[in-house]
Amino acid sequence: MGNAAGPTAAISGLSYGSWSGLGGGPACGLCYALTVYGSYDGQADPALFPKCSLVVRVTDQCPYPDNKEWCPGPEQPESEGFLNPRGMRYHFDINISSGQGEAREWFPRDASGNLLGTGKVYFEMVSCREWSGWKYGAKNITTLKDETWGCIALDP
Repeated sequence: MGNAAGPTAAISGLSYGSWSGLGGGPACGLCYALTVYGSYDGQADPALFPKCSLVVRVTDQCPYPDNKEWCPGPEQPESEGFLNPRGMRYHFDINISSGQGEAREWFPRDASGNLLGTGKVYFEMVSCREWSGWKYGAKNITTLKDETWGCIALDP
């Protein structure tokens, strides 16, 4: 996915609309604007947060079996709000190598310039015309040549 035309993300199963092994969910191919409002551990200086949103395209479900800490999974009971062990219902697993470098530039950093890797974000579904990959002609694809994962957008 590192050569995708724009930033991509895998999202939690509840948001994706499918659990592992059940195929592509209805969120495949949708685009979201993410805006950082805090760091998960509170260590980052808000002055260092990105001043703009990052628009990502959903290409997969968050890899729950390999990332149970962040990806809410099917065994988190509905009575507990489907929260992951970190207390969050939604998770965008952003491919930092995707796009033309804007995902890496957007991520929150600490005072030393190190990537934090986790940030609290507001998210909003937006038109994929706002996604940077749109201008590269990647309107109807969410994965590229020789990839073995991903999904086909239901409504590009």
